[in-house]
Amino acid sequence: MFDLATSGFTAFSRFGRVLSQRKIAKDPLSGIADGENVTSFTNYSPILTSGSLGVYVKGIAQSGSADYDTGEVTLDFPPVTQPAATYTFTPYTATQILQFLIWGFDEMEMRWLRNWKLVDVSGNPADETSTNLYVSDSAGADPTCGAFIFSQSRVQVAFLMLCTEYRYYLTQQGEASISDFLFREGVRGMTVDKTDRSLNINRVIANLEERLKLALERAMEQYYPGGEQYGGYTSNPVTLEYATGFEWQSASKEADYRSQLGFHVSYRPLVTGYYP
Repeated sequence: MFDLATSGFTAFSRFGRVLSQRKIAKDPLSGIADGENVTSFTNYSPILTSGSLGVYVKGIAQSGSADYDTGEVTLDFPPVTQPAATYTFTPYTATQILQFLIWGFDEMEMRWLRNWKLVDVSGNPADETSTNLYVSDSAGADPTCGAFIFSQSRVQVAFLMLCTEYRYYLTQQGEASISDFLFREGVRGMTVDKTDRSLNINRVIANLEERLKLALERAMEQYYPGGEQYGGYTSNPVTLEYATGFEWQSASKEADYRSQLGFHVSYRPLVTGYYP
């Protein structure tokens, strides 16, 4: 089954402009290296949790623990030389990224209701505090999508990731609309104009809308291999007697019995209003 907490992170990380991951090598940590202090901080955070952090003193790897959200590093032994770290940081914490993924799942369901849900390993409703967030159908299984299951379909997963990216930019658009400003220092002083950021994000959202239409169409084509989403219908075969009787109206028009019997249809325009 597709797990947002693992596979979702990997898939969403491909959107580099969203997560903007950056690797830092041999970055000196901020903290006192006096042989007693064991706590120091990275210069950038939050840190990617997938084994990206390594702390070294004079090139020798150190053991310890870390708070990936804040960049706080606690070594098992107090260093006497300033430690340095190699790590990858992102603009969002793991919990925040999970929230984007959950919002993306909700967006996918709102655009195409299939009564899917997010569950944990026990089948209970899952959220950003859960260890696992599996995409499941109403029965709790990996959803079937035509000849594929969701977790193995690049088309279905791509649709979910586009929905996630869309919700991400909606969040950015809201923040930009509220916080961006135009500042001018004096009459001829420096001008700082951030008001166009909201408009630029709107352009990105409009572009995403077009991509989402295509992604939804492709996902539906895979989900409905028989083309049921287009509303096509082929009736069952009928007998000759049934077809002959059913087509009596066409046969009557072709025979034109009304004209042969001298009946004529005249039309009188409908006049409305009051006449004394």
